[in-house]
Amino acid sequence: HSPLYRELYAGRALDDLPTVNKDVLMERFAEWVTDPRLGLGALEEHVENLGTDDALFAGEFRVMPTGGTSGRRAIHAFDRAEWTECLVAFVRWSELFGLRPKVPRLRIATVMTTGAKHMTTRFNLSTNVGVHRSLRLDAGSPAAEQARALEAFRPDVLLGYSSAIGLLACEALDGRLRVESEAGRGTR
Repeated sequence: HSPLYRELYAGRALDDLPTVNKDVLMERFAEWVTDPRLGLGALEEHVENLGTDDALFAGEFRVMPTGGTSGRRAIHAFDRAEWTECLVAFVRWSELFGLRPKVPRLRIATVMTTGAKHMTTRFNLSTNVGVHRSLRLDAGSPAAEQARALEAFRPDVLLGYSSAIGLLACEALDGRLRVESEAGRGTR
């Protein structure tokens, strides 16, 4: 239903489809999206005003930008069905790492971003329904502060950006972080 994809892909064989990157999607945003309520300016404003909650655009869409590490930031809007598909993939990924619901509940600490502009935060907000005990730490906060919170929380599982986990590993190697879960298994 996207005018952009209809134009680019009409009459082409599967092996002849052109690639589409963020530059094309953002330059032709109005032709890419299929819902007229999703104007780029309104979505940008919504993202700019996001705090730490899971606020929806027009009461229906989760909107978040890409990080822009490729040199161009993109905006993505997910309706309920699309977000459900994302969450299913997230839960399947979690299961690969043994993060299944159980009693006693797992203590899971994440060291990522806490701002709702980021998909990792939005996943955490959407999946935090009490199945696990959760602690969200901001990767931008000092490692010593993160270490104190982790020692108090005693997570069974620690997830996060590799750069943040690397700094915490240095804290542990230097004797400034000792984390053991309630079960005494240590952090995986």
